[in-house]
Amino acid sequence: MRVPLVYKPGIQRDGTDFQDQYCIDGQWIRFVGGQIKKMKGNKELHQPQGGIEPSYMYVYNNGTTEILIYTSPDIVRRCITNLDTVSNDRVILSRNVGNPNITWEAAKFIGADGNPYLALLSTLNGENMLSTTNGTLYWKSMLQDDDIQGYIDSLIPGNTNNIVSGGILFSNPCLYLYGNNGTILRSRTADPLNFAGGDSGVYKISENKLIFGASIRGGTNSPSFLFWTENSVIYLTNVADPANAQQPVDFQREEVTTNSSLMSSRSIVQYDSLFFWLGTDRVFVYNGIVDSVKNDVNFEYFLENVDLNKRQKIYGYKIARYGEVRWAYPEKRYRNDATVGCTRELVYNVRENSWYDTAIHRDCVTVYEATGDIFSYGESCINYPYNPVNSYKSIWKQEFGYNEVRLGGQNLNIPSFFTTPYFGFVAFNPAKNGNAIDKYIVLDQ
Repeated sequence: MRVPLVYKPGIQRDGTDFQDQYCIDGQWIRFVGGQIKKMKGNKELHQPQGGIEPSYMYVYNNGTTEILIYTSPDIVRRCITNLDTVSNDRVILSRNVGNPNITWEAAKFIGADGNPYLALLSTLNGENMLSTTNGTLYWKSMLQDDDIQGYIDSLIPGNTNNIVSGGILFSNPCLYLYGNNGTILRSRTADPLNFAGGDSGVYKISENKLIFGASIRGGTNSPSFLFWTENSVIYLTNVADPANAQQPVDFQREEVTTNSSLMSSRSIVQYDSLFFWLGTDRVFVYNGIVDSVKNDVNFEYFLENVDLNKRQKIYGYKIARYGEVRWAYPEKRYRNDATVGCTRELVYNVRENSWYDTAIHRDCVTVYEATGDIFSYGESCINYPYNPVNSYKSIWKQEFGYNEVRLGGQNLNIPSFFTTPYFGFVAFNPAKNGNAIDKYIVLDQ
């Protein structure tokens, strides 16, 4: 009688190896339909020049080509990514401010001329998401290959109290800036770069800094938003009469929870209508209410190994094709090396309701929603286990083939393996009716 050796999808790091439900080790694997599958590969697109170490990326289409924006603290560059290559890489903003804590956030908006623009907000949240230092707003046309323009801090009307330290979002036809003391700035209707007079507005929804905001479907109550503070989630709906030209927006506030936490401002991931994020002691999900996601497989392993001194480097993203929400995080083993960022990813597979992880050394990732293309910057995947002597950093297109393809066309194998649970059919038959029986095990690949 042939007996299948079955186990659940996931890699168990917590507890003992002597369990019979999950794999006990693995690298560069995922689970699809309950079965183990090797993760796909990477294609090298570009090696930034001049010592640039990108910490943020954003991709958009200018009507004919994909444009990749990537930033370091002082410089913003753009390049063309069509045909799986990079060309025409150049600087579109250079500030020379020399502050390593500068972080970036981007949002697409429709300008007063009806054309698409890219807004970029720089803040000083690199070491601490609770930083209250004022940010600076920049923008550029998506249709023209021009340099970035921007406001000096003091030129943002209503920003005299250092309001904009959190982030930026766009809900047509207004641009919203938020941050200190739970304050939100709304631009004039259909004039997203004008925050003074007219029907622009200032709203205070919390005593604490607004760390992250997201626009959600609100039906007739548009715009509707979710905002995260350090320990709460706030739901806003518009209760104003949209026909009122003087006040088309007036928010009704509902505090969804005051009992949450947030590991990093970049750890919030939207997956369809759900929002997942890492807390300091559990994983949370918003699905109309805030709930925790059960993880008794590898969350203790994550908490024991994450370097909380670099917690703001943690970022999340999704790979919708495989139903994955992934969080990249820095490990304690590199705590004394400031040049090493995120070296491992914690993965929640929404479809499989399973948890696993893998080693991957990447500093930032962006997903182009229109195509599902994933771009990242960081270390070669064949540098496993990580050895700084063999460092090879670049901009990659992820989920490409099954090997690592470098600029010269070289194909390199990415290390991948898994370890099953321990199986034992020595004393009893699978029916477990107590009849002693001798067995031997044959593994077929």
